[in-house]
Amino acid sequence: MDPLSQTIYVVRGKHHPSLFMRKCWTGPAVWINSFKPELPTDRIQFQWQNKWRPVDSRILPFNTVQEAATVVHSSSTLAPPKLSDGEHLSTMLPGETSEAKRNIGPCLVIELAEPMRCVAPGQWAALYDGNCCIGGAVICGSISLWDEGQREPYTDWKLTNYELHY
Repeated sequence: MDPLSQTIYVVRGKHHPSLFMRKCWTGPAVWINSFKPELPTDRIQFQWQNKWRPVDSRILPFNTVQEAATVVHSSSTLAPPKLSDGEHLSTMLPGETSEAKRNIGPCLVIELAEPMRCVAPGQWAALYDGNCCIGGAVICGSISLWDEGQREPYTDWKLTNYELHY
């Protein structure tokens, strides 16, 4: 789905490369207990749905969502989206709440060690240091393996490798 144009894309099969991504960008991160890690880093894990286990990632900081989106798109065939203030999901963070005192920012680029399935704008990226959740950020966008030029089905993703059992 393209959140700006509201276009929904449909593909055949569960292994289509459009369903998988390695890189995404976020709005400003919100850090728990104002713990902001040294960035960039490779020691933080990324989790995007509570049913999947966290996965290894590299986290890079950027001042704006536009900067983060431009860096992610540099490895794709697509031009980065042109965002103006308020045209991205990070504006969902309330400014006049108790969260306003938290250590917020920067915007992030998250590069995953391996492609993941069904990561979508609007979901929250939960960031972990071991078993401790240290913060999170709204996922504003990603580029798919298809956008990176992969045309063959991606068959290395196995549900059982990532599924959590509580």
